[in-house]
Amino acid sequence: MIKQKLKQNQLSSILLLILLLVATALRLYHLSTFPPSPFIDEYNLAQAALRDWQHQPVIAWNGFSWYGTPELFIRALALTLSLMNFSSTGFRLIWSGVGWLLLLIIYKLAKSMFDTKHALVTLAFLSLSIFHLNFSRWAHGSVIMTTTVWLSLLFYYLGLKKRHFYFIVLAAISFALGLYSYVGMRVYLFYPLSLGLIHLYWWWRQRDGRNSNHALFDLRANCLFWLVIMILWLPQIIAAMHDPLGFWGRARELSIVNFSQGWQFNLRQLLKSSRIQFSIFFQGVDPNLRHNPLRYPTFPPTTLALALIGLLGLIKTKRWREISLILSLMLAAVLAGLLSGWQISLFRSQPILPAIYLLAATGFWQIFIFIKNKFWQKDQFDSIKLILLLSSLICFSFFLPLKRVFAYIRLTQSSVTLGNAFSTFEYRVAQTAKQAANSYPHVYLSADYYWYASTQYEIQRAQLDNKVAKFSLDELKKQIKSPAVLILSPDYRSLLPYFKSIWPHLVLVNQPMNILLIRIDQKQLPSPTENHQFGLRRVCSGLDQKKRFGTDATPYLIWSDNRPIAAPQFNCSWQGVIHLKSTGQYYFRLFADDWAELTLKQQQRKVLQLKSDDRLVTRAVPLKAGDYNLKLDYKNWGGAKRIELKMMGPRDNDFKLISPFSLRPQFTKSITSNKSAKHSKQKKRSTNQWH
Repeated sequence: MIKQKLKQNQLSSILLLILLLVATALRLYHLSTFPPSPFIDEYNLAQAALRDWQHQPVIAWNGFSWYGTPELFIRALALTLSLMNFSSTGFRLIWSGVGWLLLLIIYKLAKSMFDTKHALVTLAFLSLSIFHLNFSRWAHGSVIMTTTVWLSLLFYYLGLKKRHFYFIVLAAISFALGLYSYVGMRVYLFYPLSLGLIHLYWWWRQRDGRNSNHALFDLRANCLFWLVIMILWLPQIIAAMHDPLGFWGRARELSIVNFSQGWQFNLRQLLKSSRIQFSIFFQGVDPNLRHNPLRYPTFPPTTLALALIGLLGLIKTKRWREISLILSLMLAAVLAGLLSGWQISLFRSQPILPAIYLLAATGFWQIFIFIKNKFWQKDQFDSIKLILLLSSLICFSFFLPLKRVFAYIRLTQSSVTLGNAFSTFEYRVAQTAKQAANSYPHVYLSADYYWYASTQYEIQRAQLDNKVAKFSLDELKKQIKSPAVLILSPDYRSLLPYFKSIWPHLVLVNQPMNILLIRIDQKQLPSPTENHQFGLRRVCSGLDQKKRFGTDATPYLIWSDNRPIAAPQFNCSWQGVIHLKSTGQYYFRLFADDWAELTLKQQQRKVLQLKSDDRLVTRAVPLKAGDYNLKLDYKNWGGAKRIELKMMGPRDNDFKLISPFSLRPQFTKSITSNKSAKHSKQKKRSTNQWH
């Protein structure tokens, strides 16, 4: 008997080692080339970490950084990345290591809840999950959240099982680590809350019974769990009182809860999110290609069937403690997805995966034991039937996950289709800027490139801050006075005549990936006369209500935080005259983050009004050749600052930026004067034009 147990332990150890080796190989396979480039969120985190490491503007350790990310996590990340020279591969090694740690946590939890056999099958399911495999390679927040939540659940279960409070304290510390790393973790406070309600219910039911001591211990354990979490999270709560906008961060943009109007739920959005989440779980329709590159359902029919059988088996055997722990976490994961609003995906609901696999492993062994008890006889025929049935069960359970893994590996080797989902384009722009900086003293990036954190981070890491800068159309003549290179997006191709009016001898170089490269070799070139300006008159104001004036060559702007106005919330308005050369059908495309309104008038008659809080294209608008008064109002409520207006005329094949030569700001003198009299005169003229 002892020898048999030793053999079983040796076999289990060998299988565990094999599974861990396979999982490690899958998570390190082509780590430097897939994803094809670092994702923009990775760059944002890396840029914040690099900022702290270089001791530039440093936020308090209990403050909030990018999108509400706790600054304490940013500093810990900076310390870790400094050992890897802030490389993208180093980033992925961190996330892969955190994802690999989750495998050990799930194995230990399944072994504690059931036995070693259940733990091995659960580990096999999670190791072959393409979703956990995909997220382990790049999804920093989702992997950290999933690992810390399940580590907390492991300690919590051990504390309830062994009746030791120090395991509960460890569970609370694990949970607090997640709260200090990923903002989406806050939704998972619903998980200990639901457990507390369950403990309270069972204590009330058992208060006079023989299990009253156990129920009372569970209730006290949950209270201790909450107490330690709140104590550890107290610095963040205090910081949130001083900076509520920073605390809510990304949640203010994504959540279906309206925080500014008394925590109001958008019921319509909730129903829409429920439909999308159902399709993600069971149909594989994830809006984001990064999260599900193969477009597979999150839960295959085989795994889902095993999970249902496992849940029914737990209910039959009355394993209420295990059921309450698993289902509470599953409900919290579903809630995290539903609250994501318009960006709902598996990213924030990833902790539901180990729960399903844990139930599926239970269902697998229930079927296995049923077949074994039904057909295990001494005669040869029953032995053959047993082997065939068990082989069928194994194929039924693991054939589809293995098939998906091979498909995922093939995709990583031909990942061209994933380029747009990641930051491949902006990454190559940064590489082009580095090469140009070796030959020219100045390199200028268009604002729509420099806006991306990927470009900024690569330039900052290469210490090219003094040679690479962003430019704006209204400041080109002032900025460029020596040989330089302009790196533009393809949208600027329609503005080449405007560039040639400033630099008649520029050289246009076509680059791969549709990068527009312009070389300016002359040291000094004549520019258009100052009294012949093209563009729209811009007036912006922030919370201080102070007016800021300027001119933009075309209404296509992506701003940094200090231009055109250094304020978290502001309004801008553009006014001018647009000249249409031909009569015919026109289309306008307006995109704004957050809100914009376009109005066209001709002789005080409104011919077009377009409102947008997202990308919006008008229907065909019949317009005659001539001049039209154009007004564009824009409101930004925080976060990204971007607006673009494009037009497609009767002779165009695609939407293009509006040419500066077709715009007149209705004045001839410079509007950058500081004299208030000029400003008031221009404002009066503009007001009379529209009322």
